[in-house]
Amino acid sequence: MLYSGTVAAAIEGAFYRCTSIAVSLEYDKKIYDFPQAAKYARQVIEQILARNPVRGSLFNVNIPVLERGPVRGVKVMPQNASPYQEKFDRRVNPRGRTYFWTSPTSPAPTRILAPTWTSLAESYITVTPLQFDLTDHARLDPMKKWEWKVE
Repeated sequence: MLYSGTVAAAIEGAFYRCTSIAVSLEYDKKIYDFPQAAKYARQVIEQILARNPVRGSLFNVNIPVLERGPVRGVKVMPQNASPYQEKFDRRVNPRGRTYFWTSPTSPAPTRILAPTWTSLAESYITVTPLQFDLTDHARLDPMKKWEWKVE
């Protein structure tokens, strides 16, 4: 999620105290049923909003591949923290500047390690409540007691 442009856009909204919901359709390199996915997304969003979340609340919704079969329900899940493998191709643009392009054949994360992906594979919509404060609050006070040295 840290690299998701969809989540980043929702974070911007949450930063400005708007309830924000990122929605993604599971990627599987096939044809997508966007109208049906939008129908499910709207149903989930309406249910989130009906609960009157605190201003600036942030959510991530993932819709499973619909060609797999009917949606079985909704599961509230923690953030997926499995490693993601990507391949980057080093390229040079016409002006001679080097850049990196994400390979379209990047392998997907190991689904065994990711409960969210397992739920998607089982045709569940997943919802994750998020926050954009990445501070590790448990370590904050102990670190304040460290003896810091700079020269």
